[in-house]
Amino acid sequence: MSRHSPRTLLTAVALLAAGACTTQTVADSASGSAMSGATDSTMIVEVKAFMDGYAKDLLAGNRVGIGERYDRQGAWMVGNGLAAKQSYDSITARYAGPSWQPPASFTWKDLAYEPQGVNAVLVVGRFAWGMAAGSEPLVASYSALLQRQDGQWRIHLEDESADPIVMAKLLASMDTTAAKPKQK
Repeated sequence: MSRHSPRTLLTAVALLAAGACTTQTVADSASGSAMSGATDSTMIVEVKAFMDGYAKDLLAGNRVGIGERYDRQGAWMVGNGLAAKQSYDSITARYAGPSWQPPASFTWKDLAYEPQGVNAVLVVGRFAWGMAAGSEPLVASYSALLQRQDGQWRIHLEDESADPIVMAKLLASMDTTAAKPKQK
């Protein structure tokens, strides 16, 4: 597996952004948008189904199913100032381990899809992750580069970033609700 520097990652993201200026965006809406060409249309339908399945796997806590959605050569995990390419084995181990817990609720919001050739689609939007039943969900931005491998869509790059102010408030509320030591 090759190692890429953060500069290489930023260059790749910049190139994707530049390509987005000339690529048709397909918003995930009830009305839908007309696509140019059957290939683009088919890719968008497939990727929408992939993202719907991803949400179902997250809600069900399907750890194996979530892990199987990632690139077998590893995937870039970026967000909140971090950027690292992780091996497929480390990604599946993270979801299989006790530190990952499924959300209480989960929904995608405002997803847009941009084909990036015949075997890649850029997905951009947001998600709402319920931390606990009845609590306000954490809303974060989301972007992913999906690539088709062996006929299946796989996540090659994923960025999940939350508003730092919201995160600070969330962490502060968790500190105040944590169990306090008993006084004698």
